[in-house]
Amino acid sequence: MRKLFLYPKWNFEKAEEYLDSMEKQGWILRKISYSYFFHFERKKSPPRSVKYLYTYTQFTTDVGMRPLSNHFERTYFANSVSCGKYTLGKFYRIVDMQEDLKPIREWQNAYMKQVYFARLLMMLAFFVPCVLHWIGYDTNVVMSTILNICGVGESIYILNCIIGLIFLFRTRIDGG
Repeated sequence: MRKLFLYPKWNFEKAEEYLDSMEKQGWILRKISYSYFFHFERKKSPPRSVKYLYTYTQFTTDVGMRPLSNHFERTYFANSVSCGKYTLGKFYRIVDMQEDLKPIREWQNAYMKQVYFARLLMMLAFFVPCVLHWIGYDTNVVMSTILNICGVGESIYILNCIIGLIFLFRTRIDGG
């Protein structure tokens, strides 16, 4: 069974709770595609105490939550759920977890705050000059000075606007 489940990335606990409830109903998560399509399979064994936990890494070169992923795999022998190539984040399935989740939640929340603060700064850096230009504020003096100092033309300014829109669109889709 494949289900679309939309949740904001900063509220990953909502997705974890959803997956826990599906497990209690007898459905095990087998795969995630495109971040929001969850592929379930009916379990043949009786329901057990299972906890799903979320990890996220913003960039492939970023350490991100990899230490937390390693902790799940080494300490709890957690199984990572198969994810498609366009899936951001990863869910781990842990059977019979007894540990207090407070330190894990603090780690997750601190990292997610860093991610969304960085996205906000990138969006503002690219998008604010575009908005000022569109509302009629004379950014030509400032932008032309910057472009002349850098030795580039108007095409860089247009590229800046396009990148700003991409960051805005991606942040809204990811829930940021």
